[in-house]
Amino acid sequence: MTSAKRFTLIVVVPVGLIILVIISKWLPDTVDINNNNNNNNNNNNNSNNNNHSVESDVKNDNSTNTNKERERTDRELDLNTFEIIERRRNLSKTILFWTPRLKDPYWSTPAGKVAFQGCRYSNCEFTADKDRLDEADMLLFYCSELPHFPDSRHSHQLYVHVTWEAPKKARSRRYGLYGEAINMTVGYRKDANIYLPYFIPEPREDPEENYTIRIPFDNRSRSVAWLVSNCNPVSRRDIYVKELSKYIDVDIYGKCGNNSCDDVHGEHAHGPCFRKFETFYKFYLALENNICKDYYTEKLMNSFEHEIVPIVFGGADYEHDFPKGSLINIVDFPNPKDLANYLKTMTEEEYNSHLQWKAKYRIGIRLLHCTLCEFLHDSAYTRGEQILPPSYGGYYSKWWDDSCHNDLIYELKEKGGW
Repeated sequence: MTSAKRFTLIVVVPVGLIILVIISKWLPDTVDINNNNNNNNNNNNNSNNNNHSVESDVKNDNSTNTNKERERTDRELDLNTFEIIERRRNLSKTILFWTPRLKDPYWSTPAGKVAFQGCRYSNCEFTADKDRLDEADMLLFYCSELPHFPDSRHSHQLYVHVTWEAPKKARSRRYGLYGEAINMTVGYRKDANIYLPYFIPEPREDPEENYTIRIPFDNRSRSVAWLVSNCNPVSRRDIYVKELSKYIDVDIYGKCGNNSCDDVHGEHAHGPCFRKFETFYKFYLALENNICKDYYTEKLMNSFEHEIVPIVFGGADYEHDFPKGSLINIVDFPNPKDLANYLKTMTEEEYNSHLQWKAKYRIGIRLLHCTLCEFLHDSAYTRGEQILPPSYGGYYSKWWDDSCHNDLIYELKEKGGW
């Protein structure tokens, strides 16, 4: 009987060890299974001293029972793991703003729990209180404010890079160190862990099949409007506009022009301006400061939200990411003169065809706070189906150094001979 008991320990203890190792993944950082390993080793050493002939006698008799025990243990393991995952998913989550920019309501929402009341998951809380570091599940770092990181870090905490800015604006010599600390990304890049651009055109749930947008073309007495505050952008869009102005009227508003919208200046004062634009103008220049991979901003969103046709220049995949006919891309024309001729000869029917997409699509905006809270409660990561890398290292080199094409204007100029 003594020998049989010792044999049973040889089979059951490794299974228990497996349970401890797997469940330890879901327990707090302080869980230590080293003592269990030592005990297991001692048990194994003692078992090796048993009489081998007795083991051989009982081996065949107990094999069936051992297999059944293993199957039962595996079922319990699956159940325990599921319960642990569900328990972690149901816990309240704390999201800590580590950099000042993300505390600004322009980028996020007020601190606290009230912001999440309209989200799919509401048991999250935003805070900027760094004294609550230890309880934070996620820390947010805005890319243009490369931070001094916390002195200590718990293994369960996610360090999240958040940005809606182009790499050139956010570039810093500290980006290498930054990349080694970050293990999750949120922003306009499609290869981010959470793809969160300024907006996404989404199909309407109830598309208006017979709806036709008709703009009284003759009432639009002006041709092209441009609201701009950065007069010397790295994309050199101003060079293109200067050439375009030779062949069609372009009225410039904001800090870089002589026109105003009800005495409102500045690129973010788009309300009064766009009400004026959609009343008197046919086209709006939505030209980006930077020509970077996947990058588009509120410049395009503002025009999409109004009854005016945008003319775009940027690094987004305009052909695939936006409804067909919803915009005019300057790179589709050999030179500014050809674009101007196209705009001036456009008929009313052709013009209205650029607005018909609005009957089937709407402007969708994914909210940062709702998206992050949902990720912390229901994602491949929280379900244990995905393990995030300890750092993104090389990703940041590619993001900062290899994703922009700000010489494109000069290439278009040389190719088009203008």
